[in-house]
Amino acid sequence: MEMEKQDLIQDLKILIIDPSAKKENDKTFCFWASENDDILIDYKNLISHEWSNIQINDNSEESIKPLKYYHINSIDLYDASRALTQQKNITVLAQKVITVQQKKQFEIKTDESTILSDWVFDSRPPDFKIIKNNKFYISQSFFGLKIKLIEAQFKQDVYHMMDFRITQQKATQFVYILPYDKQTGLVELTRFGKIIIDKEEAQNLLHDFISKHYGQYEVLEEERGVIPMSSLSPKLSKRNRWVNIGTRGGSVKPSTGYAFKNMYKHAKEICSKGKLKNAAFSPNPRFLFYDQLLLIILTLWPQKGKPIFERLFE
Repeated sequence: MEMEKQDLIQDLKILIIDPSAKKENDKTFCFWASENDDILIDYKNLISHEWSNIQINDNSEESIKPLKYYHINSIDLYDASRALTQQKNITVLAQKVITVQQKKQFEIKTDESTILSDWVFDSRPPDFKIIKNNKFYISQSFFGLKIKLIEAQFKQDVYHMMDFRITQQKATQFVYILPYDKQTGLVELTRFGKIIIDKEEAQNLLHDFISKHYGQYEVLEEERGVIPMSSLSPKLSKRNRWVNIGTRGGSVKPSTGYAFKNMYKHAKEICSKGKLKNAAFSPNPRFLFYDQLLLIILTLWPQKGKPIFERLFE
């Protein structure tokens, strides 16, 4: 989308390789922004909900002005991207990339074919377990239910950021609530830890939590996923015109899993001044240091996560 905005698509032959058809509403993209931020201006047509207040546990809600918390349904972003590919005659290949090698051009081998290219933007999910010196690596695993309440009501202007009123089970875990209106919302169980949360376990914990605090409900949709939490990224390619992006490019904030706004910023750097650049994403060194400290604590002393986060929001 940033390439189209900067008029960089016109004379290029572009191929997108992705094994997924992206036709399901399988994710929720959220970000913080003020009303004058570029990201809000660029994505305003895709934003479905916004909140100006947050709440931790059952504490009083607090305003986050001048910021708001914005929500995009993944299917809306997928559909907008699909429309752009059709409008600009961009080819989409439903295959899985196996290897990328540089010869005279980049040789990209998939599970079905071989493609040659002058540029590669590589978003393949990295294996953080094999990164050298990556001792403090955990995952953010989550399972969420979009539900409709039968009698109780959500506070629809309040984003429930973290509710730790659930068992911690030798990890750091909490419930995250995004109310879409008074009756419907996303209620999600999130775990920071080495062990990925099990679907059945998550369903039971969410059922107990929702029943206790909101009563009867109806399940409308499910979403689940795993986000790596690591302060180290895969080694960047030193080859010109091979750019790691997304999680592979280090855009995921190690301590929280937020990535959408960082990926937006990285795209702007790659497309700045009217030409494609071999730009790597560069996180703020001070914040990266804080993230590393928190990851060390969550890895070695997972039981300390709950009190640390609660103290942060006092």
